[in-house]
Amino acid sequence: MKKLTIFVGIAFLSLFLSSCNIVKKNSATQEVLTTSDASTAQKKVFPKDHNDIYSKFIGETEKNLSLFKGPYPILQSVSGDTQASFVLQYSEEREPQVTAEDENGNIIKPVSVKFYVNPAFKEEKNPAKIYHIHFKNLVADQAYQLKVKGQFEDVRFFQVPDLKKKKARIGVLSCMDDRWDKEEQLKQWSSLQKEGADYLFFIGDNVYADKNIGIGPSKKVALPSDLWKRYFEARETSAFFRAKVLTPVVALWDDHDYGYNNGDGTYAHKKESKEVFETYFFLSATRFFKRGPGVSSVLKAFGQNFIFIDARSFRTPLGEKPESRFGFNGKYFLNKYITKSSQNWLIQGDQFFGGYHTFESYESGHPKDFKKFISNLNEYKIPFMFLSGDRHLSEVMKVETELLSKSSYEITSSGFHAKTFPDSFKRSPNPRQLAGVSGEINYVIIDIDVTSKHTDLIIRGDSYKEGELFIKTLKLTH
Repeated sequence: MKKLTIFVGIAFLSLFLSSCNIVKKNSATQEVLTTSDASTAQKKVFPKDHNDIYSKFIGETEKNLSLFKGPYPILQSVSGDTQASFVLQYSEEREPQVTAEDENGNIIKPVSVKFYVNPAFKEEKNPAKIYHIHFKNLVADQAYQLKVKGQFEDVRFFQVPDLKKKKARIGVLSCMDDRWDKEEQLKQWSSLQKEGADYLFFIGDNVYADKNIGIGPSKKVALPSDLWKRYFEARETSAFFRAKVLTPVVALWDDHDYGYNNGDGTYAHKKESKEVFETYFFLSATRFFKRGPGVSSVLKAFGQNFIFIDARSFRTPLGEKPESRFGFNGKYFLNKYITKSSQNWLIQGDQFFGGYHTFESYESGHPKDFKKFISNLNEYKIPFMFLSGDRHLSEVMKVETELLSKSSYEITSSGFHAKTFPDSFKRSPNPRQLAGVSGEINYVIIDIDVTSKHTDLIIRGDSYKEGELFIKTLKLTH
C-alpha cells in the first residue's frame, strides 16, 4: 500500500410472493408498513444460542455474552470453511501476542500477521496500528477463542461459518453514524448481536468519514488524513468492535465512507480512500470470496451468490454523457460473476429502484445506463434479489415484471444508528413497496432456507426500541 508504512509480522501473532395483508401504522415518530405472513415460530428457528455454543469456555458467572467490553477494537472479517480473518486496532509499544484456542484447549497460531501504521498518528510515540490476522485449518461451526495479549488480555469468541449449509441468517445494516447517541448505539448493537447472525453485511456509510473534519466549503470533502482519522475514531468508539462474540463481516462503501456526500468517480482521493477502507476491513480473496474493481467483491455462501458492487469509484457525475454507474470494469465484473446455478444478490450502497423519490438511486440518477443495466439482466432470464442502504428507512419492494421479466425484489436496510425521517412514505410513496419502516433506527435480518426446489426468505426489519417493525416472506423458485 502506497503512503502506508507496512510491517510484516510472522505467524505467531421465485419466484413467488406469498399472499399477505398489509397493515399501516403511523405515529409521531415512525411510519410502518408491515405484513403478517411469517410467524414468531419461524422467526425463532434460526438464532444461535451463544451460551450453548461457547459453553465449554464459560462458567455460570460468565454467561452474559452480550457484553461490549473488549480492551481492543476487533473485527472478524471475511471467514468461512477453514479460514478466519481479523482486524485489530492497537496502539501499544509492545507487540500483541495473538492466538486462537479450540474447545479442547489446543493453541492455534495465525498463519500470517501484518500491521499497518495509521498515518494520522505516525508522529506519536505509540502510533495506531491496524493488524491483519489470518488463521487457516480451522473447523467450520466449531467454537473458538481469539486471544490478544498486550497490556491487557482480550478474549473473544468466534466461529468459522459453514458456507455450504443451506440455512443461514444474514444481518444487513447501513448508515452507522458514530456521532449518534452512544447509549442508543450500544442498545442497537446488543439487539443485533442477539439475532445470532451467521454473517453481517455492512453495505455503506459504515463510517461517516466526511463528518467532524472541520467547517467551511473546503471541508465538505475528506482529505486522506481525514479518512484515516475518522476510520480510527469510528473503530475506537463503536461498541460492535468490542463485542464478546464476533460475527464475520463483508463491507461495502457508500458516499460517506467513500469520502464525500453523493460522491462519484471524480473524487480526487479515491485511491487513498480505497487504501483506508481495505486496511480497516481486510477483504482478502479466498476460494469463496473474490475481489473486483474498486471495493467490489463476491461472496459465495449458503447456496447464494452475493455480489457487492462498488457504485462510487466509477460513477459519472449527474448529467455527464455518456453516463455510467459502475464503469466498464464494473459491468464486466458483474457479468462475470452472475450465475444461473444459485440465487444472485446484487448489492450496492444506494437504491437500485429509487425512481419514486428525489434522493440518490440508480434508476433516477443514471436513467439511460439503468435501462441498459435492466436490459442486460433480462438476458439471463432469471430472477434477481437486490440489496441496498442509504435511504435512512428500510423497505421491501417488488419489481414489476414489465421491467424485469422474472419477478425480482429489492430490500433496503437503513439506518442502523443515524438520523431517520418520519412520514417518508407519505412524502414519497413507493408503488413497489410491500413492507417497510421510516422514522426509526433499524436493521434488516434475512433468514435463508434453501431446499431442492426453492429458496425461502424471511425478511424482517427490527430495532432495539420497537422490536419487530415489519416482516415479509418470499419463496424463490429455482
